[in-house]
Amino acid sequence: ALVATRTIGAGELVPTEALAPAASSRVTTVVVTSAAEVPGSVTTGSVVELWAAPRLERGEYGVPEIIVADAIVRSVGEPATGVGSGGVSLELVIARSEVATTLGAVASDWSFSVVPTAAR
Repeated sequence: ALVATRTIGAGELVPTEALAPAASSRVTTVVVTSAAEVPGSVTTGSVVELWAAPRLERGEYGVPEIIVADAIVRSVGEPATGVGSGGVSLELVIARSEVATTLGAVASDWSFSVVPTAAR
């Protein structure tokens, strides 16, 4: 099955560039920054758990929880440098159903970590 990837106007012929497999519309990418170093085994294509801890007060965080159980790493950025810098930015492929939770945690300044898992 195919889905439209852009708006198609009334009476417009459907160009092939405007179509994609239905399965591709079930995932998307997000970028998060880890609070610490990322394990060396985490590379492009790795399957990871995305853990996050809610920010309670300045410098204090709550109990971490898994917010995405099976993200796929699309890319790993360079480690941040400098005083007070964070960890590493990661572009992760996640299910669209997990986007709201993930972006909510980013917007609320949660602390992120990735943990490698066995590929499924």
